[in-house]
Amino acid sequence: MPRAKKKKKKTTRKKVAEISVNAKVLEKLIEGVQLGDLQQLVESWGYNIKENEKIKQNIDLLNALNINAFSRSQFADLWALKSLKGKVWKKYKVIDPLPARLGITTLKKGLKTALKSEDADKKYTPQVFKISRDLFHIVLEFIDKPFLVENGSAFSYQLIEPIKRISSILDRNEEIVYIETNDGKNLVDSRNFEILENVLKKTLKTSFERVKVRPFELKEIADKSSKSWKKVVFVTPREISGIEGVDRITVEGKDVVFGLKDIASRHEVNLEKVGAWSIIENDELLLSLDGRVKKLSFLNKE
Repeated sequence: MPRAKKKKKKTTRKKVAEISVNAKVLEKLIEGVQLGDLQQLVESWGYNIKENEKIKQNIDLLNALNINAFSRSQFADLWALKSLKGKVWKKYKVIDPLPARLGITTLKKGLKTALKSEDADKKYTPQVFKISRDLFHIVLEFIDKPFLVENGSAFSYQLIEPIKRISSILDRNEEIVYIETNDGKNLVDSRNFEILENVLKKTLKTSFERVKVRPFELKEIADKSSKSWKKVVFVTPREISGIEGVDRITVEGKDVVFGLKDIASRHEVNLEKVGAWSIIENDELLLSLDGRVKKLSFLNKE
């Protein structure tokens, strides 16, 4: 007698809630994000970009892939990528090998444990966002002060205070950690940056070494770059320059590297003889001797 066939259990795939975004809102949302970064992020979501697709702007990329709705996690990834714009970072090299398994869940769990060991778990909430396969944006959000207040109904809120947060970037492939500095607009107390650094070390089970740049390396980067540099700063220590009362000389313009060469050839004035390169900067990038870096695109290794 043949065996009776077992009835297959019906399985239902869990539907992922999506956030639809109006075309104008979408353009505003991705404004300022580097195209290469957006492409890497979208590919990490599982989209394939064909080589023959004509993509010149961010919106072209999303239109080509017909993306106008996002899961909550994708929307969070997109926000995290946009929030990197204009920040200044300290660059560190990871000393010890990173843990073999590193993902959003592992990182978030490790951060919570590390915060507890620092007695800081009631002050910060850790957030982890994926920029690409090997790049993670790690954020500590302050929870010591409320920043939203209910206004009329459960779905209507009024922002009464900006959310305070400090950021870091983990480049798993290069074994580099970028930690946001308090340069620029971030006026967070230095103790918060110390907590972030300690928490990262405990989570990644490693120590860090500050990456510094030598003056001739700055000059080489500026000379080889295809982009124009708008600012160069020379430090002028008295033992080298012989100048009393001047600590630094700043040169600014549309293309200061070309301008400095022109000054040296026409007027026989060479600032390299009185000082060393200490900072080079343009709209997209800042590099300094002490390892500070401002880079709109962490995925652009040029």
